[in-house]
Parts: sequence; structure tokens; C-alpha cells
Amino acid sequence: MLVTLDWYKQRGLKVVGEPRTAPGINSVDLHGKPKTAVLSDCLDSSPSDTVYKSTGKSAVIKGSQEPDRRPVTAKAAAVGDRWLISEYEVDRTRTC
Repeated sequence: MLVTLDWYKQRGLKVVGEPRTAPGINSVDLHGKPKTAVLSDCLDSSPSDTVYKSTGKSAVIKGSQEPDRRPVTAKAAAVGDRWLISEYEVDRTRTC
């Protein structure tokens, strides 16, 4: 996630609008050290846009074949009394 944010910053980009999410829990391991969980989601970016900060114009390539709705898998680990995302993967090859 931090790599993505840095990539956007280096290119003068920002996201406007709010993508829709509907996360679900695939599995939880409360006996491991650390405790872990696997989450899945269908990230719908259609209500948002990536724009250039300097102009506000869309940076999305017109006619892009990338779907607006993409499956996401995340892994979380318990650290103290909080759960933190340790891995986050967006499957850009298919839709959901």
C-alpha cells in the first residue's frame, strides 16, 4: 500500500471520489503467533477517478480494458490489540 501511495505521489496523482468496498473474512487463525486472517473484497473504483493534482484532469487512459471492479485479497496480522494489513493484492486480470 505504501509503495502505491509513493508511486502516486512521485507522479503528482491523487484519487478523488470514494471507491466502494464490501470486504469479507475468508479465514482466521487465532492459534498462530501472530494471529492472522485472510480477507477478500470486490473493489469497485467506478465512483472514483485518478487525477493529476496540478490540473485535476483524469489520468485514466480512455478505452482502458482494466475493469472497474477488481478482486482484492488481503492478509492481516494481530499486533497487540490491533489488526494490521500485512499483504494486499489486487487482481487486475479479472472482474468481480
